[in-house]
Amino acid sequence: MKELIKENGRAIMLSIIIIAFMCIHIATRASVPAWIIREEIYQQGIKEPEIVFAQAMLESGWGKCTSCSLSNSNNIFGFTSSKVISFSNWRQSVRYYCEWQESRYPGGDYFQFLCQYWGAPDMDGYIRKLVTILNSIQCKRNM
Repeated sequence: MKELIKENGRAIMLSIIIIAFMCIHIATRASVPAWIIREEIYQQGIKEPEIVFAQAMLESGWGKCTSCSLSNSNNIFGFTSSKVISFSNWRQSVRYYCEWQESRYPGGDYFQFLCQYWGAPDMDGYIRKLVTILNSIQCKRNM
């Protein structure tokens, strides 16, 4: 009998833990750990992955933005057409970036490429922010 109670207690505790994780996931639906985003960028074979990762971090608030296109549309890069493009999950946004890049990027200076094709209102400021993020990432790796 004690073993049955013990086993049921574990099952109840496991159920509580699962429910707690589900609630946390729902509450932080837009939050995606930066390292997972970086890993996906590399797995998709995106060219200039560190720069693209810096873009994802800038556009998504390091994967934690709750008021940007990440939270509403799983769009970690802020892609727009006539409106923000929606994806069923954030990984589709990375796949879209890969396809977008493959159809446009001929090679060469990626910052020049972004200046031509990305379309941020202040590209000089945008590039400076990307460089700051890249430098931050490099500093953290060297620690």
